[in-house]
Amino acid sequence: MAAGFQLRLPDGRTIELLPDADEHVVLGRCDVIADERGHPLARLAAVDWAHPRAIPALDVPGALPPGAGSAVLNLLATRARAAGVASLRYRGPYPSDTLFDTLRGSFAVPETTRERFTAEVVAAAFAGRSVEPAVDFVPDPHAWSWPDARVCAQHRHGLERLWIDGRAWDKEGVGPRRLRRDGHGWRAVFEIADEAVASIGTFDDEGRPFSRPLGAMPVPKALVGLELPPAACAVVAEAVIAGAIVPLRAAIAELLRDRPLVFGDAGFELAQIEPTRFVLHAAIAELLERIPPARSLAVLVAALHPCVARAAQAAIARG
Repeated sequence: MAAGFQLRLPDGRTIELLPDADEHVVLGRCDVIADERGHPLARLAAVDWAHPRAIPALDVPGALPPGAGSAVLNLLATRARAAGVASLRYRGPYPSDTLFDTLRGSFAVPETTRERFTAEVVAAAFAGRSVEPAVDFVPDPHAWSWPDARVCAQHRHGLERLWIDGRAWDKEGVGPRRLRRDGHGWRAVFEIADEAVASIGTFDDEGRPFSRPLGAMPVPKALVGLELPPAACAVVAEAVIAGAIVPLRAAIAELLRDRPLVFGDAGFELAQIEPTRFVLHAAIAELLERIPPARSLAVLVAALHPCVARAAQAAIARG
């Protein structure tokens, strides 16, 4: 077995990458990603790290701690560039939107190729069949630095992302945690429907905080515990199911059945799943009071869908 790699994560923890350490029924020979104690977390198709030839598939990306996927893919881009590899293609059964976004942090690829990359994701994933989308990823690795005990800064062509307490805040992409230009520096803001509802902290171009970033999201206490009426829950559930990809719809319907939608403290997420309910960030309820009713359903669906889709994928994987 080849020597492994130790990779530091944005929150300061480390993971270990162990080449050619296991076998997988779909992926074949595998490298193993392990935590600091050597406990295996996930497996990826074996890579020739001296001269990478493809972007490998990962078996359970949801099992990795925040930033681990980015760290592994950035190592791949770094090793490929050092070996003079002009471009790599993904080879595996999971060419998803999430993977495409993660790859863009370490490879140059036009946004216009996203649809071509993800075209076969549903059929390939549920059949356990490897595909190789005709999309070339040019190695363009980033660099991480830790200008503060709680902050990791990601640089490539200037500051691209901040990790605060292990959570990513992005200039581009989707999600509520955004990084916006603020004078000569940057501001981390929590956004709902493109509206900033909280400022988490301000930073210079190196990622150094001007003041201590918030460690918890402000929550409008008066709205905590407010529950959507059953009729409204049914409408939201129907819209979430209709907007999901077909193979996930049954699992999503099962998750939404008999689980009320309650406004509360969802941390730095728009929504979280609990054993008996879904918790929507209470700031969403505050926003709904200010926007036209026609927009309310779209805001609720957009907030709930990522959380429900992840839970449905995990349920299918366990099955």
